[in-house]
Amino acid sequence: LDDEAARDLVAAYGSHAGDVLTLYRETGDLEAARFAYGVTEEMALTTADLLLRRTLLGYRKGQARYRAEEVARWLKGVLNRDEAAAQADLSDYHRQADLLSPSSHY
Repeated sequence: LDDEAARDLVAAYGSHAGDVLTLYRETGDLEAARFAYGVTEEMALTTADLLLRRTLLGYRKGQARYRAEEVARWLKGVLNRDEAAAQADLSDYHRQADLLSPSSHY
């Protein structure tokens, strides 16, 4: 983990940054660790919640929308959703992102 990523973790999670770091060490993927922390510790249940509220991806132009389908599929498995529920979650993410920025930066 580089210094910038470590600073981002502390800025986003404060005293809980170590918890996310532990998940990162288990997964080897910092964003996956953030998603797992969002679901297990912050009770995030939707793609919009994870990408637009629980991680910093919603504030990086284009990054949240880029990962939306991946996150919706990941949540489908973690939360044991059927395909219809996963598609509804993804559609809701796009609706919320469009409300934030009609030009689709999220």
